[in-house]
Amino acid sequence: MPISRPGTAVTAEGRTRYRPGLDATHSSVDDDYTYFANTARERWVRYFIGTLTLLFGLSGILMVPTGIHYDGLAVFVLIGALTTIPVAIAWFVRPWPSTRLANAFVFYADVGIVGILFSSTDHYVPLAGCMMFTIVAVFTVIASSFRVMWAHLAVSVATVLALGVLAVGQGKNPWLVAATAVTVATLYLTPLMMRAYIRHLRSRASGAVVDSLTGLYNRRGLLEAIDDVGTASTDCASDRTLGVTVLDIDRFKDINDRFGHPTGDAVLIEVASRLTAAVPKTSVVSRLAATSSSSCTSVRPARSNRPITGSGPVSTRASPGRPSPPVSVRPRSS
Repeated sequence: MPISRPGTAVTAEGRTRYRPGLDATHSSVDDDYTYFANTARERWVRYFIGTLTLLFGLSGILMVPTGIHYDGLAVFVLIGALTTIPVAIAWFVRPWPSTRLANAFVFYADVGIVGILFSSTDHYVPLAGCMMFTIVAVFTVIASSFRVMWAHLAVSVATVLALGVLAVGQGKNPWLVAATAVTVATLYLTPLMMRAYIRHLRSRASGAVVDSLTGLYNRRGLLEAIDDVGTASTDCASDRTLGVTVLDIDRFKDINDRFGHPTGDAVLIEVASRLTAAVPKTSVVSRLAATSSSSCTSVRPARSNRPITGSGPVSTRASPGRPSPPVSVRPRSS
């Protein structure tokens, strides 16, 4: 990675699940899912979502004896409400779901809510039930992507509008229907504010655990991520064995003294990029050292057989008037 003059800003390419990078956007499904999944492994989070799922089902069950459903649909409402029991149990006993399962849960919740709301013969009564969409929207904010959140909100708004039109068609007071619909729809703005605030917190928090030059985790970030690597590698606590590789850049102080600090920074960035590209996404790559000598640590599940580093020298070009040093990186024997 060449540097033409001192002070040139260089950023390393390549990312893993545990390498946030510098000024990285967080719009992808993997980014949003990973950030929350890595910080929400506490049981109470899953228990809370499981409890809300049961409450959704209880709401549907309580609507069955009201007699407001179309003929024959009460049975389907009851069956749909009962499906929340195995889903809630899965939240209680299973680990945090994958990205696809999290999105499938949003789809399941939306289909269930829409089905129950439109099964009522009185279309004004279910308008208040549209508030349940807000709870699902909060889940999309913390565990899914921006697209999924917008798709969910589109379904929510369309449901409110459809029920409002049907209610007016049944002779309900249009002003009352409009007031109720606006009140419910206003709640849908909550997840948008939450998402912006969470992004702000993420940006502030990343500065405490990320090395400002390479975008790798620093020592504090490494210690926090190690537990997540062990948990992600296997569900069995007795099988959570990690492999650790420590790398030193030989004569790194000489590189800084002879070719300048911009060249030394380029070496660090290139090493970080190669390590990140070579290890699995479940690995942690971090920079531990502070100044002259630099160490990078890669932590990965012990069962992984992929190589830790790429081969070949790290090529840099110093500022004008200074020769370019060939730099090679090799694992330090233990």
